[in-house]
Amino acid sequence: MTIAFFGGTFNPPHNAHLAIALLLRELFLPDKIILSVSRNPLKPDADISDDDRLAMTKLLADEINATGEIAEVSDWELRRDAPSYAIETITHLEQVYPRARWLWAIGDDNFRTFSQWKRYDEILRRVELVVFGRPNSNAPADFAPPEGAKIHRVPLAMNVASTELRQKLSQGIYPRSEMPELILTYVKTRGLYRNA
Repeated sequence: MTIAFFGGTFNPPHNAHLAIALLLRELFLPDKIILSVSRNPLKPDADISDDDRLAMTKLLADEINATGEIAEVSDWELRRDAPSYAIETITHLEQVYPRARWLWAIGDDNFRTFSQWKRYDEILRRVELVVFGRPNSNAPADFAPPEGAKIHRVPLAMNVASTELRQKLSQGIYPRSEMPELILTYVKTRGLYRNA
C-alpha cells in the first residue's frame, strides 16, 4: 500500500495545495492521500481557529475526491498538545499503517531548510520525499541526504502563497483564480481573515 502524506497549516488551502494533491495522485498512484492539518513549529500561530482550518481542508479533500475518492483529512497533529514534528507523525502513521510505503510531500522552500526539521536524516530513511518546486528550480538543500534516501523533484508552475492570500482576504479581495470556490465561499460566509 502506498500512502501520500501532505501536511501543512492550510491557512488557507489554495489552488497550489490542490495541484500538489492531484499531481501526487497522477504521478505516484498512491492508494490514499492524507491531508494533515498541523501547527508548524517553524511558523507563527494561525490567525484563525483550528476548527476553521480543519473545515477548509475537508473542503479541499472534497475537491480532490470529486474525480475519485482518495483523499482524507487527519487532525492528529492538530489535536496534540505538543508542537507538530514530522518524525513523530511518521512514527504514529507507521503504527496505523505498518506495511505502507510513504510519500512525504513538501515544497521547495521547506526542502532548502530541511536540516532544521527534527531528526531530518531519520525522516529520509523512513519516507520518500516528494519536493514540489518551480520548473527548472533545483535549489539545493542545506544538507547531504543519507545514503539510500529517495527524493523526487516535481516541477509546479504555480505561484500562490498563503501569506499573500491572507493579505488579500483581509482587504475583502476574494481571488477566485487562486482558491477553490468551495473554500472561498466558506471564507466569505464566515468572515475569515477580515480582522487580520
